[in-house]
Amino acid sequence: MLLKAVEEKRGAKFDVVFCGKQAIDGDTGQVGPEMAEHLDYPQITYATEVVSCADGKVQIRKETADGYDVLEAAMPVVVSVTKTPFELRFPTVRKRLAANRAQIPVITPEDMEAQSQIDLACCGLKGSPTKVKKSFTPVRSKICNIVEEDSPSASAVRLIAILSNDKKI
Repeated sequence: MLLKAVEEKRGAKFDVVFCGKQAIDGDTGQVGPEMAEHLDYPQITYATEVVSCADGKVQIRKETADGYDVLEAAMPVVVSVTKTPFELRFPTVRKRLAANRAQIPVITPEDMEAQSQIDLACCGLKGSPTKVKKSFTPVRSKICNIVEEDSPSASAVRLIAILSNDKKI
């Protein structure tokens, strides 16, 4: 795995590894959780904000179905980020120029394969065990149908018929 190879090359672990919520190729949202599993790091998903980062711990604001929670994890940790409640900052001209001059070590997949760290056949979209047939955002509807029949069992039969017609089951 690339991150493990980078850690070995630099001789130290990262404190926090940030990932996006999902990739656009397979759209499965597995990179962060799988990376955390391979590295044996804790993970926090659906992060929207770093609340604090001190004393070997990080507090992350996480999006949930009911709103938000704040979670704490010991470092090193993998954090998968979703949309943020604020505008992202752009680097200054000075930092852009410094980035252009930075020496960035390159580790190719072939380098890692030669060191028996990975099998390239298991990498990327071609090597993914998950195949995405279709990805879409469902249309939200606020239509409410109340099913009231003569008995609970008749209501259940009617509900099943409605859901079957709509291809929901």
